[in-house]
Amino acid sequence: MSDSLQLLRQWKLLQRLSDEQDGVLLTQLSSELGVSARTVRRDLGVLQAAGFPLDEQLGERGVKRWRMQPLGPQLQVGYADLISVMMSRRLLEPMAGTPLWDGQQRLFRKIRGALGERAVQYCQQLSGMLGSSGFGVSDYTRRGALLDALLLGMEERRWVQVQYGGGAADGSGMQQLGPLGLIWHNGSLYLIAWSKKRGEVRNYKVDRVLSAEAEGGPSNQFEIPEGFSLQSWQSTAFGVYRGTGARMWEIRIRFRAGSARYVQESWWHATQRFEQLPDGGVELHLRLNELSAVSKWILGFGSSATVLAPVELQQLVRAEARAMLQDLDELSRGGE
Repeated sequence: MSDSLQLLRQWKLLQRLSDEQDGVLLTQLSSELGVSARTVRRDLGVLQAAGFPLDEQLGERGVKRWRMQPLGPQLQVGYADLISVMMSRRLLEPMAGTPLWDGQQRLFRKIRGALGERAVQYCQQLSGMLGSSGFGVSDYTRRGALLDALLLGMEERRWVQVQYGGGAADGSGMQQLGPLGLIWHNGSLYLIAWSKKRGEVRNYKVDRVLSAEAEGGPSNQFEIPEGFSLQSWQSTAFGVYRGTGARMWEIRIRFRAGSARYVQESWWHATQRFEQLPDGGVELHLRLNELSAVSKWILGFGSSATVLAPVELQQLVRAEARAMLQDLDELSRGGE
């Protein structure tokens, strides 16, 4: 069984036991998670070994319930820590509408109760010094149900019927996807999923998912590709864009001095390597199996970036630049 599925199930166990102060029956946990009582016991043992304060207690009429001890004695949290969490709320606002945001909201409400209203007002004054531009960030405030369906598909390996509204190359229309993970990239969430139609792992921008419904029943489960992990898949991707072929491209890009510092300040890919140039510029080396996303990224630097290799990437950038110039020329002629 996939390690990621076990972790997701154990995470659900932690959430359930954290929310239920009176404890939960083993049979309840087994029914809710759709696995055997033996599997639940094994997961609880893993969590205990990891240091979570879980135990099985004997209650009324000899009924045993699993409980999680309150965090108070174990978690040494000071007021400065609580204030830091309160101040971070504004930076998390782009995640509104996601299950992660819901969990943060519950935490913020508890912190507000612990601090008191006057202290909360003080924290809000402090948080005014922090901000997020929100530039290009997607809005998920009304997409909670859709994200829940995708997460359910991930947790239980269920096929999800998705209506996708991307371009033709993205596979628009209804299709069956096996959700494998979500990646936050450039202010948006991307679904990484097995496409039943195409027989390969692909990425789908969540903003373009018009509807999603997890299919019910054990017969509607999909098999995770052997050896797949989100980390290994992303290791050869540029952001969330990954080619489907086996060929790896050795990419070399020269950046002029004016852009060299900016490029070196950021992390772009695990294979990146910088070579300092005598004129103050820098040469970036990458090893990827995808070129189209890289070409669009390079064009954002304008004349400050020059592709040195491979030839195929030079051709992509040249074709895109020519198309842009052609559009501008047509607009200029139309205005004469």
